[in-house]
Amino acid sequence: DGGDEVTLMEVYEPVADARAFAAVLAQAWAASGLPPELLARRRVERFEDL
Repeated sequence: DGGDEVTLMEVYEPVADARAFAAVLAQAWAASGLPPELLARRRVERFEDL
């Protein structure tokens, strides 16, 4: 039913090097101690100005 779902919004701007940023963020997730099942449900959406 989705009753246990938690939604968090992370905003990072500006990011000049998306690949380097993704690598650093992945290291932070690994070091966070958060349960793997929580990290597995993480979704990424990217938006650009038109």
